[in-house]
Amino acid sequence: MTERGAAATQTPSTTGTGPVPRYEDEDAESLGEKLADLYARRASDPRAKVDDVIEETRRKLRRGPRLRAGEFLKDGQYRLIERVGDSAGDATWQAWDRAGERLVVIKEMVGPWVAKRMRVGTFLEAARTLQGLEHAGLAPIHDATQSRDGFVYLATDWYTGGRLDAFDGDAIDLLQAIVEVGNALQVAHEAGLVHARVRPDSVFFDQSGGARITDFDLAGEHVHGDSGSVFVAPEMVERGAQATAASDVYALAMCALYALNGNRLPYTVVRGPERFIDGLTIPDSVKAVLKRAVDWDLDNRYASVASMIEDLLTDADVLSDLAQRALDKRRHVIASEHFTALWALRPGESVRIKHVLGQIYLQMQTWEEAYQCLSSALEETTRPSPLYPDLREYAQGTGDWKRVADLLWNQARNRPPVARASMRAELARITEHHLDDPRGASEVWTLVVQDHRTVEAGAEALGALKRLAEQRGDWASFVEHGQELLPYLQPEHRPDVQYAIGRAFINELADEDQGLVWIDRAEAGGVKPLDMAQPLQDIRARRSQWRRLIGLMRLEAENEPKVHAASRVLLRAATIARSVHLEAEAEAIYEDLLERAPQHYPALRELARMRHRSGRKAMAMEAYAALTSTYEGKSEEPEASERSADHTAYARLLVEAGDVEAALGNLEAALRLQGDNIEALRLVGPLYMDTGRMEEGAQALEQLYTLFKAVHTEGPRLDAALQRADAAWYRGRLAVGMRWYNSVLSTVSDHDRAWWGLARIAIAARGGHPGTDRAPWLSATPAAYTAHEVLARLFMGLFGNEALNAWLAHHPLGDGASKAGDTTARAACAVVDVLDRYAFVGPELFERLREGFPGWVQRIDAVEGLFDGSTESFDIADAYAWSRPAITKDFDPTIDRTFVPPKEGLYGRLLVELGSDDVWDVLFGGAQPEPVFVEAPAPAPTTAPRNTSRRWTSSARAASTSACRSRRRSR
Repeated sequence: MTERGAAATQTPSTTGTGPVPRYEDEDAESLGEKLADLYARRASDPRAKVDDVIEETRRKLRRGPRLRAGEFLKDGQYRLIERVGDSAGDATWQAWDRAGERLVVIKEMVGPWVAKRMRVGTFLEAARTLQGLEHAGLAPIHDATQSRDGFVYLATDWYTGGRLDAFDGDAIDLLQAIVEVGNALQVAHEAGLVHARVRPDSVFFDQSGGARITDFDLAGEHVHGDSGSVFVAPEMVERGAQATAASDVYALAMCALYALNGNRLPYTVVRGPERFIDGLTIPDSVKAVLKRAVDWDLDNRYASVASMIEDLLTDADVLSDLAQRALDKRRHVIASEHFTALWALRPGESVRIKHVLGQIYLQMQTWEEAYQCLSSALEETTRPSPLYPDLREYAQGTGDWKRVADLLWNQARNRPPVARASMRAELARITEHHLDDPRGASEVWTLVVQDHRTVEAGAEALGALKRLAEQRGDWASFVEHGQELLPYLQPEHRPDVQYAIGRAFINELADEDQGLVWIDRAEAGGVKPLDMAQPLQDIRARRSQWRRLIGLMRLEAENEPKVHAASRVLLRAATIARSVHLEAEAEAIYEDLLERAPQHYPALRELARMRHRSGRKAMAMEAYAALTSTYEGKSEEPEASERSADHTAYARLLVEAGDVEAALGNLEAALRLQGDNIEALRLVGPLYMDTGRMEEGAQALEQLYTLFKAVHTEGPRLDAALQRADAAWYRGRLAVGMRWYNSVLSTVSDHDRAWWGLARIAIAARGGHPGTDRAPWLSATPAAYTAHEVLARLFMGLFGNEALNAWLAHHPLGDGASKAGDTTARAACAVVDVLDRYAFVGPELFERLREGFPGWVQRIDAVEGLFDGSTESFDIADAYAWSRPAITKDFDPTIDRTFVPPKEGLYGRLLVELGSDDVWDVLFGGAQPEPVFVEAPAPAPTTAPRNTSRRWTSSARAASTSACRSRRRSR
């Protein structure tokens, strides 16, 4: 087929009659398409009267004695598409067979002999003879006839796989083609037909790669050869020579040499073929066959193609290559022929060859041949297992499983143990799964257990016995076989069997103890008991196996696709873990739950509280932050009290971290949810005051005390009363503050904070606090003395009002306190309050005082000793003298007052900047006046020695001073 012909096959016709013909001109195209339409019309409507128009159109399309593209033959069956070849005696056309809807080749016989009736008769008779032959290598002839208008032609298949003159395969493919063409020629020779013009262009390939011979000299036109062709036998060049089978042998061999030499053949090969053949890269046996096939001496040349092919296939290696190549190309008929021949040449490979033949016949669905080959191979082999899949395929294709089962049973009897066990194992599989005989399968598997010599065989047999026992409900045997099976299995496969044994003990044999032993082993090996999750949970709960119970619940949740259902299971598991004090497990469960539902507030709440209780404050704050964010946009109910508690706990952590504003925001949210939240009120009141919001703080403390009236324990009520008194003091309401401090002292007579509260109210009143002249009863002297009062008197002696108030202005609490009463006495008391509140009363403060006022070092040491607990030798009368410049009328120094040692501050320390050098410098930076020292009367003698256990020596004080200076420089 030419390139042009190939192109023609790709263009569809507008009339639906196959490819569009290659018309010579526009007139021919117009007539050809009209003719196609007419034939199509007659085909669709047999009653249409178009025959006359068809004849008239055919005559117009015809020009001269030769056919043209677009014409039809056999009353419209064949439409000529394109001329694709010419020779002396014929013309070759690509045509469309409208009846078969396929491309065909039309051979149009031309030349003077067409006019000879006898020659035409010979052609038609030979064509019909060839048409009656059956061989795959012969191109089939669909028609051989003479048209009404005298054209002699025949129609054959159109092949798309190429021709031998353009061969691009290897030597194996070529030899296969030679074998197929040779066998086809032999069939023709036996029918009395000689090809007479075998050439590379007369050998075609179909789509599967099969070789086809065409272009027989049916007319007898080539009775003698062309002396210029290398494919013509030497004896044919003589005039009058007749083509014979031997001349076709010669031509076929020369075609082989042509393809082996890269599709070219010099004419010199005719005179010296032996040397040329020796230079080819092919097996020696093939060379010998080709040399004999092209021998000029007819006595030496093969007299028939059959003998040539027979010699070619006597080389086992060549035959093996041909067989494998045919198998690779799925040419099963060819492969079966070659492997059958190879079986005779290589009896030592009979098992393999029979097996391959069986597989080929299975592909061809020639079932009996397949069975015979496979059963014969099975009988000879010592390794039967490779044959099982093919025997199964045979049984599947025929439905005759019993025949295969009988074959295995009979052949297994006299085999060695390994082969016998293998064949019986296959028999057991077939018996169980395809013959539906579980009892028979159990019997055969039992025989396999007795015969097995490999771990695999034993494992399979015991596994099958276990499975069959389960199917018939024999659970004792199931457990027994399962336990026997375990040693045969790889470690990674044992847990599944262990789990099955445990499940059988629990569900079927009612033995929980044994069942849990096996279940535990299986779980340790990684088995997840999903199908037993609920029963196992009940069992483990009864036995208080809490960790395993929790693990099952987590597994249940892990495999629950619905988030809500999984969350419910995990929350229940965490509750159980907490109830049995498995805190780590509970926390891990909450974390798992939050991975699936990040806003699950019960889990966030419990996780935050657990971390808070264990002191992991940073992690607790993260959880509280996430928890409180889930409340945004939700109604206050339900669980308003829980939400309020969450906000309060978060606020406490924020206070410790120094984030006062965020803490206040959470406390306010807590009180909106639950107005009587005592913990929130206890926190929010002091924070309001710390931030200068005095009135809001006082209101919170008032509400707190109101709530505490119903509390029967003294501690909360005293705290509330003390905080209310402090609030009154900070707001400048001295009479109210004195009443609340006295209420505390009426319950706890040595309460140092209450005595200090009364003292600072008395100091403020005598220092000129606004409104004190209308309350002369404020001149009452407190019955106890505190270190805080001494420190306040020291500050009144050292600092002026301007410096004290300037320092207080650096913090909202101090600034608010100074605004409630702007006197030196009140400011000094407020400074002490703020310093104590934020834990700044310590070594650094006293070192700064000593550095700033070296003339007062002895008295500063005495005050520091009070805070260290040394109260026995302190001279109270001396301290009165320090504050005299700021207080016009002070207490009577002759009154015997009890000294109350200081306790830990009421509030925790907040992160504030009061301790910076810049803030300290406001107090110590030179703006203060020169201190006035007033001598006090000599103190009364005492017999009690002064406690110096916590006082610093001069060397220790110098070291502390240096350290404080270093810290200030580093800041």
